[in-house]
Amino acid sequence: MIIEKSLSILPELKSDQSITQIVTVFVEKIKTNEKYRQQMLDVIIEKTIEELQKDFKDHNEKSIMNGGALSSFWRKTQEDFIDKLYPYVDFSKYNPDDINYCRRSVFEYICKNANENERSKIIESLKNRISEKTIRIYLSKMGYDKAIILTINEFLNGEKFNTDYAFYSSLFGKSTSSLRLLNKYFQLYEYSLEKKNDRRDYLIGYAKEGILQTTTKSNFWFIKRNFNKLIKKYKKDGKYFEGVEDFLNEIEQRSFDKN
Repeated sequence: MIIEKSLSILPELKSDQSITQIVTVFVEKIKTNEKYRQQMLDVIIEKTIEELQKDFKDHNEKSIMNGGALSSFWRKTQEDFIDKLYPYVDFSKYNPDDINYCRRSVFEYICKNANENERSKIIESLKNRISEKTIRIYLSKMGYDKAIILTINEFLNGEKFNTDYAFYSSLFGKSTSSLRLLNKYFQLYEYSLEKKNDRRDYLIGYAKEGILQTTTKSNFWFIKRNFNKLIKKYKKDGKYFEGVEDFLNEIEQRSFDKN
């Protein structure tokens, strides 16, 4: 009854607070109310499209609906609504520090849920702007190998790690299993082991993730060779090598399980 009444009065409402309250209820009930699910979803998508166009100067400008209900919905849903959002998403506005939380969440949602064709379409539309830092980061998150390699090179040269890069999706998206990319992930892994600090702790996590998703049965020989060299070096220098050895065993198991 509440849902039905809310749907009937929503078009007449002018108060942001009232609209926010209704949208919040829709986000909470959409999984359990099949009867009005499509109508609630239409409202959520409509309000999302409106919020995507807004640029805020400070946190006080955005609504609770933007930073609360809508942002939460796009962070949690795993359903594919990308075709409904795509025409309204300006990918040039991607910014890991964007205070439009709804827009940030939609960008991350697309990273996590886009299919291969959607990824290719987005990459094709943005790759000629790879020199722009925020675009390059987003291309990395979408799995564009050239952007991933450039981003890793920046980290190897001391670039600061911004935790907002990995807001709710991986910094490096799933990409092709090229030896060049695999070698770059290994370089980042080795680099991250050289010193113990928060920045390198973050980086080693992404290096491991990249190695695991890029190593296959056919290219395992390459990673094994590099890891064995690193283990040999650590043993010679009297450094802790068991963790590297354990990770190599995990890589082997995962890569052979894929085939």
